[in-house]
Parts: sequence; structure tokens; C-alpha cells
Amino acid sequence: MAIHEILTMGDARLLRVAQPVESFDTDPLHLLVRDMFETMRAVNGAGLAAPQIGIDLQLVIFGTDAVNPRYPDAPLVPRTVLCNPIVTPLSGEEEEGWEGCLSVYETNVEKKASPAPVRSRGGAISG
Repeated sequence: MAIHEILTMGDARLLRVAQPVESFDTDPLHLLVRDMFETMRAVNGAGLAAPQIGIDLQLVIFGTDAVNPRYPDAPLVPRTVLCNPIVTPLSGEEEEGWEGCLSVYETNVEKKASPAPVRSRGGAISG
């Protein structure tokens, strides 16, 4: 397993269009997901997308089995992997909450209004 560099705002690689995951349940995909969780854990992140580490795939991970020091009051969220994710607002309502992005400086956490509730869908790593 490896900890990857997280690209930050201004890096042109973050502007590339990510490609859909087409090969599921492969050793390289499983290794990438393990590396992403290790990278996210190393920087106390709550989620990470493959493009943030320079991989042009529509792949996102989030969740942890332990309290996150950056979000100590947040409920635990199961470790989740979504291939080709789609996030759909379920109403016009918004909810204010703490939000951060590892690609916009690792300590950037601010209160922000976001759509709530939402449905997150995506393929499993196994296809």
C-alpha cells in the first residue's frame, strides 16, 4: 500500500475529465482503493476522489471506522466505495454543515449550505 500526494488547487491535473470505471473487481482497482483509504486516513480526510491523487477515474471513497480528528462531532460513516458516482438532491432543501476539501489546503474547513437530503449512487468495486 502507498500514500499518494494529494493534488491541490491550481494543479492542472484536477481539471481533467475523469473517465468511468470500466474494469471492475481487478487487482489494480482493489489496490487503488486500499491506497486511497490509506492516503485519506494519513491526512485525517473524510473522503477522497481518485482525481485528487492524479488518477483520472470516476471513483470516490468516504467513511471511516474511527472518529476523525478534523470532524470529532460527526457520526461514524461506514467505509464506502463508489465507482461512477451520481449524487442527486432529493429536495430543494439545504442544510448547513462543516465541509472541507483536501485539494483546497488540508486545513480548509468551513460551514457551508449544501443540498440535503441527497442520494449517492454508484457501482461497487466488484461491479
